Amino acid sequence: MYKEMVFLMNRLLSTLVLVLHLLLLTGSLRAAQLQSPTKQEPWDDEPQPRPTSDIIYSTIPQPGEWPLARLSMAEALSDTPPRQSQLARNAVFYSKTSYLDRERLLGRIEVQTNSTPAGSRDSVQITIQVSRSGLDFETIATAAILPDSHHLITFPGVYASALRILIPEQNGAGDLVTNIQIAEIQLTAATRIMLCGDSITNGSFAEDGIGYRKALYDQLVKEGVSIDYVGGYGAQPYEGHFQGGRKTFDFYPVSLGGSARLDVTADMDNYRPHVVGIHLGTNNLGDIGDAPVGPYGTPSQFNDTPSGQMAKLVNYLLRWHKGSRGTELQHIFVSLIAPIKYEESLTVRYNCEIARVVRDFQNGVITGSAEPVHIVDQYTPFYEDPQYFPGNYSKYSFDRLHPNSAGHALIASTYRAALKPVLTSQPEWFTDITWETGTAGQDDQFSHHGLAIADINNDGK
Repeated sequence: MYKEMVFLMNRLLSTLVLVLHLLLLTGSLRAAQLQSPTKQEPWDDEPQPRPTSDIIYSTIPQPGEWPLARLSMAEALSDTPPRQSQLARNAVFYSKTSYLDRERLLGRIEVQTNSTPAGSRDSVQITIQVSRSGLDFETIATAAILPDSHHLITFPGVYASALRILIPEQNGAGDLVTNIQIAEIQLTAATRIMLCGDSITNGSFAEDGIGYRKALYDQLVKEGVSIDYVGGYGAQPYEGHFQGGRKTFDFYPVSLGGSARLDVTADMDNYRPHVVGIHLGTNNLGDIGDAPVGPYGTPSQFNDTPSGQMAKLVNYLLRWHKGSRGTELQHIFVSLIAPIKYEESLTVRYNCEIARVVRDFQNGVITGSAEPVHIVDQYTPFYEDPQYFPGNYSKYSFDRLHPNSAGHALIASTYRAALKPVLTSQPEWFTDITWETGTAGQDDQFSHHGLAIADINNDGK
């Protein structure tokens, strides 16, 4: 009896150890889903940001030398307590302030420095703050400057009606900074479009290396739509915000639970796009295993599922629409991703969850008001072609994840069909078609029975 009990206890302990091991492994896998993998493929981490900026700055005329004032620590920290870490405690500052004629999109200052009375060559840390419409000053940048030097300091675009520079009171350095020039960012008049994505948006394996970005741009321009692609990646005129290997959570800040590896914040602040197009999720599904793709969560708490990450990204982008960071953003187009070879069911489940996210933004479920978020179904058009089906992917696919040049052309045409009516306010064909899942005619679900609709009398109904 004793031996049997020992045997059972050992079996129980072994089982507990195995369960604990599985739980730890599951936790590790879950954490791994929120981390971009190290570079494993040639297209990962490519392209790098452009080495030179294409942002156009214009100097704002200044009425002579800025007046010099002296501020206490409390006065210098009139924005928010967390900013205290950027300024020395118990310090006193000299300040130079310029009040502008109106609110402008600032992005750069240029300063000349004098020598210090003590002749020191040590660098001095200055703080740049802005105020918007009479509100408290907010710190937007710091910079280390040297005496007897010229300095060009850039920062992400910020709307402001006043700018001030704080100089620590040391060695009589109040007049250290002189000849200050403020520059604002000049935005183009055309409709500014920023395409966000991974290696597919980069154009990997398209013959021209640009892919659907170029095909879409050329189609819209040929049809007379005035557009300007913007973003810190890619060569003109086909710029955007994209990099191979990226997942959805790479595109928003750490403060929101993202990795910020390809944070959209700076490009949104600098380029102020009217339209953002998103094709993301392919890499999320690449190593998801048995983890769920949804649900996205609730308006107050988004999940870390792939669809929850998309909801979080869209909700963050809406800050440039609803006023907290601007109002230029007018539309967000979210793609139901192109097919992943041999993963049709997984891709369909993901796209259904993304369609649900978009519908809830459209219907005011998430923010309390209807938002200009649109679906671009990049999945169904592939399967509308009877020559494209599981086992015969070669017409549009280069490999398991990436479309070939024909696939990129199809993505561009689909994007064009979604974008043009919105950009021109001229609806084409149907004005309201709502799918329960956002997809139709999935081969693995409906045995090659797709669904086609035609407006025979061209009345739009």
